[in-house]
Amino acid sequence: QVVLLRRGVKAFETAGGEPLNGLLFEGPPGTGKTWLAQAISTEAGVPFFYVDTSSLQAMFMGVGNMKVARVYGKARKAAKEYGAAVIFFDEIDSVGSRGGVASVGGGTQGGGLGGMMGGGGMGLLSTMLIEMSGFSLEHGWRARVRGWWYKKILRRNPPKPQKRVLTIGATNRIQALDPALLRPGRFDKKIRIDAPDSYGRREIFDYYLGKMAHDNSLDPTILASETPGYTPADIKYLLNEALRYALFDGRRYITYQDFQRAKPEHEMGLRAPVKHMSKEARERLAYYIACRTAAVRLFLPEHRIARITIIRQGNTFGHVSHYPAKETYQGMRTRDQYYNLLKVYAAGKAGEIEFTGAGNQSLGMGGDFSQIRFWLNMMAQAGMLGPLGATGGIRAGLLGTVSDASPEMVQAMETAYQQVLAETRRTLREHADMIKALVKLRLEKEELLADEVKTFFDEYGQIGRAHV
Repeated sequence: QVVLLRRGVKAFETAGGEPLNGLLFEGPPGTGKTWLAQAISTEAGVPFFYVDTSSLQAMFMGVGNMKVARVYGKARKAAKEYGAAVIFFDEIDSVGSRGGVASVGGGTQGGGLGGMMGGGGMGLLSTMLIEMSGFSLEHGWRARVRGWWYKKILRRNPPKPQKRVLTIGATNRIQALDPALLRPGRFDKKIRIDAPDSYGRREIFDYYLGKMAHDNSLDPTILASETPGYTPADIKYLLNEALRYALFDGRRYITYQDFQRAKPEHEMGLRAPVKHMSKEARERLAYYIACRTAAVRLFLPEHRIARITIIRQGNTFGHVSHYPAKETYQGMRTRDQYYNLLKVYAAGKAGEIEFTGAGNQSLGMGGDFSQIRFWLNMMAQAGMLGPLGATGGIRAGLLGTVSDASPEMVQAMETAYQQVLAETRRTLREHADMIKALVKLRLEKEELLADEVKTFFDEYGQIGRAHV
């Protein structure tokens, strides 16, 4: 719609409408806000003016204001020739924040020059508001000269100023922007640009893989399922890192293994193999990883296990990477799905108790237990555990988050956890042979990828969701 209105701006004005004045893109970094703004301009066939808002900050007062006025002057001149023009302000929150109008901190810090130095950001927002509203076309010395020329020389009234410049802004902090910028007539439309969904990521992988040499093991659909939350910038960087691994391996094409090595490094940091760990500790770690992997296979069969390791990367000594075959949304999960998710988080603790003894439990479950507490609290707030309670919620405390749950809710959460732990332990006992075989394989090989994990579980038949 924006492109069509830019193309047919004259017809829109003839019909009595005013063209779109401002468009604000909001979203996390790397989602393509800058490229989308340029695509709008290119598709509409009108000039595009890019403004890096950091360049508007200057040592001398008024320099940034003149830059803004100059950009709008150039854009209006181009709009007369091409019918319309687009100005794009990247990271507009740096000049459009709520404190922008009163940003006078440098007014008395100019030393010998007084207020002429140190106030380079002063009044930038005011200038933007005036230019976006078009007041500079109707007031000021230029408007007076223009009115005198038409009335005294041409003997007719000056035509109404044409507002054919579309201002596009991009920010990831819309709450910091001044309300005067967000009202209709300035940024008329706000568009939220989030990370793409699975279908969008697949198309992005298709696009970038079309430019890179790769073998048939790279399936865009699988790559998209293993990168939830990734932005286009993340995907581009990830494939570039995968190509780096391929070149270091003496190849000029990417494989799925290169992708699997690059992805955890991008998310968690460099690999650091676990050395000088005692045999007993290494065996406990192997049981933890094996039980967690088995729980994913048993309780979340719709998930694809992409990688399991006993390699230190980030703050943990091992990883089980698994992803749903289809995009899932937190608010749409059912009570049974949450219970199965809790069983996966509790599997490491259950495995330690079952296979290494209750006296050999470790603190490696700390991250899992924080997730268990979080999801139990969310389920309790939604009434999934029975009693609603008089109060509920989570607040910040001196030692972290503090639950305001009522005693009834706390008891319901504890009962649910004990039930989950007992059911998980029973299920792991029923598949003890498989888990011990996986532990033996894990001790022999520090890393297993998707095909190897699938081959291992296929030896034990079609293991589906555990019915307990």
